[in-house]
Amino acid sequence: MKKLTKICALVALSLLILGCGRAAEQERAMTIQEIQAIEGIPVRVKGATLQTIRRIERTSGTAEGLRQSMVSNGPSGTLQRIMVRPGDRVREGEVIAQMFFEEGAPRTVAQANFDRAEATYNRVQRLFEEGAATQEQIEGARVQFEDARRSLRGANVAEFITAPFAGVVLETFSAVGTRISGGTNIANIADFSTVRFDARINQMNIGSYAVGQRAFTLVESDTVWGRATSVAVGADAQTHSFRVRFEFPNPRQLLRVGEFKEIFVITQERQNAIAVPIEIVVSKSGVQGVYVVENQTAVFRPIEMGILSGSDVEVVSGLQEGDVVVIAGMTLLSDGVKVNVRN
Repeated sequence: MKKLTKICALVALSLLILGCGRAAEQERAMTIQEIQAIEGIPVRVKGATLQTIRRIERTSGTAEGLRQSMVSNGPSGTLQRIMVRPGDRVREGEVIAQMFFEEGAPRTVAQANFDRAEATYNRVQRLFEEGAATQEQIEGARVQFEDARRSLRGANVAEFITAPFAGVVLETFSAVGTRISGGTNIANIADFSTVRFDARINQMNIGSYAVGQRAFTLVESDTVWGRATSVAVGADAQTHSFRVRFEFPNPRQLLRVGEFKEIFVITQERQNAIAVPIEIVVSKSGVQGVYVVENQTAVFRPIEMGILSGSDVEVVSGLQEGDVVVIAGMTLLSDGVKVNVRN
């Protein structure tokens, strides 16, 4: 009998302990709920402000001078001198190389012909003024004089090879003292006071690009700005891509010809726009929106989204400047619940 009494006492004690444990758990759960009901669900908020939002596309290309040209010789001959080296700056018309012609310089013959034509033209002019030459004679002398002047100019070009524009010598090719045929490249000259990039855009994205869009590229700690200057209306038959040309003023020569650069293009831009992190946008019954705080209460606000820029999205409608937007803790919210702002 005593043994049975002890067993009953142990069972009763166990049930009492188990009941107390469950009661304690219920008390803790109720305490959390009660705290949230009284103090509100903890959230972080941020006031909606006006800002500039941009949609930026990335592309790439190889830098070229706005004007870039291979300079070559005229008639065959021996390359007698090269007056420039890679990196030298040249003026338009500056002599960069000189040719030697074993059979005699064309300039010598052309100069003699020019001198004779000039003397003849001057003599016929005097005779015409004295009434001893006809209009037809003076016109004929003038035509011969102009032809001789063009020939002399061509002969000078053949012997003295000049820069077609002001720029920088990128490379020289032929060796001094070698005989070269006509049309041999002697130097590569580029004007990269402005640099251009030709980017290739696929047919899915070409609709985002337009002439005049601002673009930038990064050179170490510097940002160089430029613009889109042309957008192809037809695709390349082989690559099926569209060429978009960008031009970047390069007064400090931060961009170098031949280097490959990533280009960032502002395809859309909105001033005085409201934007929010895309991650705070929630969907309720298929409606996109955000939670705002009004009188310590969460209110679901449907929004219309616009430009997507990185991790932010433009809010076209649904928010106004100064609205208090929930940026953390929105997963526990529902419309009308009390919130506790903890920034």
